[in-house]
Amino acid sequence: MKTLLQNIEVLSAGTNVQKDAEGKLVQVPVVNVLVTPEQAEVLSLANNQTVIQLILRNPLDTDPHLPRKTPHQRPRKYRDRNDLMPEARA
Repeated sequence: MKTLLQNIEVLSAGTNVQKDAEGKLVQVPVVNVLVTPEQAEVLSLANNQTVIQLILRNPLDTDPHLPRKTPHQRPRKYRDRNDLMPEARA
């Protein structure tokens, strides 16, 4: 998974009715977002190549450069203290 766009405003979310390949009416999820023409191009290309996933972030989390923690990474305070403080090995 790769992050293509961040901090995009969601204008609305819901469902739409359209025909599937067999001509049957089906409900499909729809999300309208506010993007620039360049961002719209990125979304369009991604939509043609893969499945797009939208992930909500905490509105207070606006720094795109914060390190991401993996599910297997323990918080720093619970890691081996010897790695953090070499003088503690004595």
